[in-house]
Amino acid sequence: MFGFGKKKDGVHKEYYPNGNTKNETSYKDGLRHGSFKVWHENGNLQGEGQCYNDLQFGKITAYHENGFKSAEHEYSFNLVRIGTASAWHDNGQMESTCKMVNGFSQGSYSRWYRSGQKAEEATLKDGLKVGNSSNWDENGNITYIKH
Repeated sequence: MFGFGKKKDGVHKEYYPNGNTKNETSYKDGLRHGSFKVWHENGNLQGEGQCYNDLQFGKITAYHENGFKSAEHEYSFNLVRIGTASAWHDNGQMESTCKMVNGFSQGSYSRWYRSGQKAEEATLKDGLKVGNSSNWDENGNITYIKH
């Protein structure tokens, strides 16, 4: 409940002691419903996305404290990860990417070092490696190949 027995409705904000916005969330009948944003204490965006009846859905994006994007995932209404899941190192370099089907990694998976050098390529089914996969060290030398 929110103030004198009322449920939250509309956009609500919270703040850090330093005055920076901590979060901004839309509510309907006391449940998170609509867009939300969360900030790091330094004022940089920490995450953003959508909620429907208190559940996250659609594209959810997270950010490192320095402002670079850290992850992007998509959720169906029943909280199952779908679409492309991607992650980035705190220097902005891509860290990994894979396709999500019914909550499991499927198909091509790639991972990179902070330098941008490719670290791994694999094929996944239900989150497990199947078929071909390759690994590289940070200098680009092949360290493992499976066919």
